[in-house]
Amino acid sequence: MPRRRRGVLPEGVYHVTSRGNRRERLFYTPEAFEEYLKLLRRVSERYGVDVLAYVLMPNHVHLLLRAPEAVLPAFMRDLHGRFAQWHNRRYHLTGHVFEGRYRCWPCTEDRYLWALVRYLHDNPVRAGLADHAQDYRWSSFRAHAGQPDGVTAVAVLQALLGVRQADDLTWHPWAAATPAPVRTTPPRTPPGSPPQAPT
Repeated sequence: MPRRRRGVLPEGVYHVTSRGNRRERLFYTPEAFEEYLKLLRRVSERYGVDVLAYVLMPNHVHLLLRAPEAVLPAFMRDLHGRFAQWHNRRYHLTGHVFEGRYRCWPCTEDRYLWALVRYLHDNPVRAGLADHAQDYRWSSFRAHAGQPDGVTAVAVLQALLGVRQADDLTWHPWAAATPAPVRTTPPRTPPGSPPQAPT
């Protein structure tokens, strides 16, 4: 098997985001956060998708996934379809829960992947929901700090980045020195999907 070029990741690592319809809340109670994570664990196992990192914000989600691009549409449709059914049934609602299709960006470099992990975990701090990343319950920070959550594929991320098992993936000099990712290209949509208008 040929060795990959240093600093370049194999294809199939994506930063995926999705938000509530009309930017409304997705998660009203701890029960809703827990239901999403339960579904994320089940559906990722079903499709063979590795969840490298995540953060669930009140009205949107960030997922860092390793998956074949062809699998992403079915994976996200299943995940968010199941959550939407639960959400509407639980709160006696009808209609769309998520705003349009998910958005995704490929991640191809180690440096960008480190920055993304830090960016996701710092989201609640920037939004004023927690003083420190480790204080926010609904992210993969604690899993990367050595507390398995049954969702996060920490070992897969370690292998991608070439770090030792004992390393703490919640911090790295690259991540600490790199600002939140700035995207200069439109997000990618799944094959066969209509292009999304920028937001």
